Amino acid sequence: MVGHGALRFLQNYPGGAGRLLISITAVDRMHHFTHPTLPAGMPGHSRPRLPGYRRTPKLIGISEHPICHIRIRRLTGSPSNPAMRYTLCLFLLLQACWLPAQIIDVHLHGYTDQDYWGGRPHPSGAESPPTAGEHMRQTIALMDQHDIEYAVVSGSPEATAQYVAADPRFIPGYMDDGSLIPVSEFEQLIKEGRIKVFGEVSGVYRGATLNDSIYQPYLALCEEYGIPVAYHTGGGPPMTPYRCCPEFRISLGDPFLIEDVLVRYPRLQLSLMHGGEVFFEHAVRMMTMYLHLYVDLGVLLWAAPPVQDYAVRLLKLAKQHGVLDRVMFGSDQMVWPGGITKSVEFLHSLDFLTEEEKRMILYDNARRFLKLE
Repeated sequence: MVGHGALRFLQNYPGGAGRLLISITAVDRMHHFTHPTLPAGMPGHSRPRLPGYRRTPKLIGISEHPICHIRIRRLTGSPSNPAMRYTLCLFLLLQACWLPAQIIDVHLHGYTDQDYWGGRPHPSGAESPPTAGEHMRQTIALMDQHDIEYAVVSGSPEATAQYVAADPRFIPGYMDDGSLIPVSEFEQLIKEGRIKVFGEVSGVYRGATLNDSIYQPYLALCEEYGIPVAYHTGGGPPMTPYRCCPEFRISLGDPFLIEDVLVRYPRLQLSLMHGGEVFFEHAVRMMTMYLHLYVDLGVLLWAAPPVQDYAVRLLKLAKQHGVLDRVMFGSDQMVWPGGITKSVEFLHSLDFLTEEEKRMILYDNARRFLKLE
């Protein structure tokens, strides 16, 4: 979208700004801006037919930017000085391209006052708000800052209900943190629209994988109702078996351990959170076998240099094997909202990805996975 500054520039532009028709593609939407003095009835893309206008507008500038494309067609009354016309074109191009692409974050967390565990800074330097309410406010503020159009927030049904009530951009995900709600309640919440993603499924912290029998009735319902499933893969924080979860093992996070789930439920939409982490090669191999399998980047984009290395290697391998169109952006901010900013900045810093590929990861792939089209 053209910035407001560009529109003000047009409105005050001398020498016939009212004769300029601007057609801009930004993100995935087409916006048409016609100056108020342009005669009514002038369609955005058709050739002008009104008296005094050329039948074929003269193209005076076009960008080849993969995200935002600008075309400025000169009708009549525009300045005779070519330098001024091209200056205007460049100005509009920069205005559009300075705006960030929209983002869908498929991996956020939400909390109630009862289950919030924040308050201490992350080793990366990210601060943690003292309360669940402040955590939510900061998360929403960063969604605004980074133009996040939708975000899957996982937590208890009570937590996600608070987030959805605060901001409709949140998509409620159910996280089985500690125990599962009854199957009947799970189905009812799906029918009520209070569970739209089953995840983060975190059974590995209790010594179970998604292939465990306890999950099968839930997965059957997800396949029946078209509910995407987001499953934790890879490792966890340092000293996890000693701090909280004695049954946790890194080996349980291997994507190969849940291959039977994909065979048993062929219509299930499944995403491997954290892209397999240390098992990223297994994740990519699974993606080449099961063409409906997605991954998200989760905490790999920001938490620590070792996992950022996994992210880089995963992305390069996914690009090499042609499965980058099923890699999704997720920040996994946990109790540190600043992880969102760190994730966005790190992804944008990767120069082996084209702008179009970054756009796929940040937005397009998640839009398809979540069926937001």
